Amino acid sequence: MRQDLMSIRKLLELYRVDKNKYPDSANCVNTSGESNYVSGWCGYDQGQGDSFIPGIVPKYSSRLPTLDRSLPPANSYLYQSRTADGNNPGTDQYELIRFVNTGLNSAENASSNPDRMTGSGYDNLGWGFHSNPATGWW
Repeated sequence: MRQDLMSIRKLLELYRVDKNKYPDSANCVNTSGESNYVSGWCGYDQGQGDSFIPGIVPKYSSRLPTLDRSLPPANSYLYQSRTADGNNPGTDQYELIRFVNTGLNSAENASSNPDRMTGSGYDNLGWGFHSNPATGWW
């Protein structure tokens, strides 16, 4: 899982270098054209391609790593973009996380995991990367 998120993180940076912004999470849709944007996050229910991170496939990668679709919808990789201050939808920064609404397993939630999400109600529920750690988790 960590390798998946690190690979996706590199693709996000390639996109940013090319377009001078991060992919806009307000544009994610699932394969039937419906919004795949749940509580501000793309990727709910193991969204793939543009329903996970808009604009990455196929230009930057032929596919994005995802979790097994047999997992519950809220056991996913999620993506969200925001303004520079982290307070509004935008494309200045992003968060890319592994989220489990019933709680992470003990290895993912170990205090030795430096990428655990804490604060904003996310304790024990997720870990991942964000482009601007100074803003904290949204």
